[in-house]
Amino acid sequence: TIDVFGSRGTILDEIRKTGKALFVADTSDAVCYSPQNSELINYSKFLGQNLQKQIFDYRSKKVKSEAIVPVKYITHDRSVVPIGYLQVQSRTSKLDIQVIERLNQICEEMIEKIRQSNTVYVKERETIINISMTGMRVRIKNRDLATYLMRQSGFTFDVLFRGQAPITVYGLLRSAARTPDGNLICGVQIGGFSDDTSDRNRYQSNIRSLENSFKQQQELRLRASR
Repeated sequence: TIDVFGSRGTILDEIRKTGKALFVADTSDAVCYSPQNSELINYSKFLGQNLQKQIFDYRSKKVKSEAIVPVKYITHDRSVVPIGYLQVQSRTSKLDIQVIERLNQICEEMIEKIRQSNTVYVKERETIINISMTGMRVRIKNRDLATYLMRQSGFTFDVLFRGQAPITVYGLLRSAARTPDGNLICGVQIGGFSDDTSDRNRYQSNIRSLENSFKQQQELRLRASR
């Protein structure tokens, strides 16, 4: 089953709030409701005095095993948004814990398809007007991209420093204004990097280099004006 989350106070709502999966290998065994894995919901604790009632409910529906995994979408600012869930119930045999891994793989494939459907790929290079450790101002000339960005709160893009591999950045749109010639000037705050450690360090190193170069140019101009 693929569906959105249910009413508040239900196990589906608990999955939404915690972001954890539910796995009951044997619905007739109360021990299976208290998993050792901390990444799984402790169903026994959630049910409390209603544990035996849930066991009876599974029995009446002839459900021998169950697994539920949340579908989590990661936004540009790296916030995790649960948008639904995948549920598997077996009436013939007990499920193995590996079913959780398989469901997570399916979730990732679904999220990637959603992300691709919400993505505009542009090969043209746009111009960075100014740049700092925390963000930048960008001039967007591509009309389709400009129209798309006006409807977004953030986007993913590559920053190119001369002679280096691209640095993939998650940017949050903080301001946007049209120029008389139709360009879009965006104020972009850096929300994260595709590789948090390596790309962040490389980005910051380049910014420090640009800052030092700018200071040296300013000093030379001051000396020349004396």
